Amino acid sequence: MVEKLIAVFYPAGAFGSTVEYAIKKFSTEFNTPVRPILPDGSLHSISRDLHPTIIDEIKDYTSEGIISPRYPDIKYNSFETIEKFKNYFQGDKVIFIILENEQQIEASILFKYFKAEIRIWRNIFAENAKFWNPSYNSVNDMELWEQREMLAISMNTYLDELAKVSTLRDTNWLMISFDQILYNFPDTIKNIINYLGLTFVDDNLLEFYKDWFAHQLYILDEYNKVNQIVESIIQKKQITWEPLDNIYSEALVQTKLMRAGLIIKCFGINKFPLDTNGVLEIIDVA
Repeated sequence: MVEKLIAVFYPAGAFGSTVEYAIKKFSTEFNTPVRPILPDGSLHSISRDLHPTIIDEIKDYTSEGIISPRYPDIKYNSFETIEKFKNYFQGDKVIFIILENEQQIEASILFKYFKAEIRIWRNIFAENAKFWNPSYNSVNDMELWEQREMLAISMNTYLDELAKVSTLRDTNWLMISFDQILYNFPDTIKNIINYLGLTFVDDNLLEFYKDWFAHQLYILDEYNKVNQIVESIIQKKQITWEPLDNIYSEALVQTKLMRAGLIIKCFGINKFPLDTNGVLEIIDVA
């Protein structure tokens, strides 16, 4: 039996649902049915005790089990979300998933869009579309270059915000990184279960990890492709590439170039170039 409420506190795209499922599956204190790894690589198939979209929802929650709030939530930035969490959560067992560096933050951006927000971002950014152009009623009214630019600006802000998060933890929280989950999953889950005072059961943990990791490779491949494209542009090394999977990958290329001082003259560029020279022709030096 779980005596205290547990929190898995994480940013989108950093495997929060996978960690929650693993805690329940590989400890004897929970009776968790097997849930499939979805084709997109997520464990969004699981039944969650409380998965708030706004941190204020945990204020009066007193049931047992696992809560899995995200930071930033849809209302507050990361700092405000974490400070509110500290005020609301009275338990002492928090798994705090962090992104240790810019590379982990960038990769998590693709993970979150490929697995979740790729389906809902048009609703999330609906209000932004109106700010972009008062005549727009939704993101669907925007041209592709406008959508890409809006996403790139959002990603750039997100990178700056998430870089500061690890300093906000409480000392009694267990801080786990994106890479620890992705590349050292079995030991990380054992460490989490030990920290929580639960009883570990090896219900084919290694086999589960191998299957889960194989489902993540398509996003890692896309992230590596983004990095190769950006590196070739910065070094002015001529390469060509197949179209990126979607506008989120294109926006991440634009964001990474922006952070390197290379600003795409994005107006009217609805079709993203497929070679180095094509991109170099449409950039300014910041």
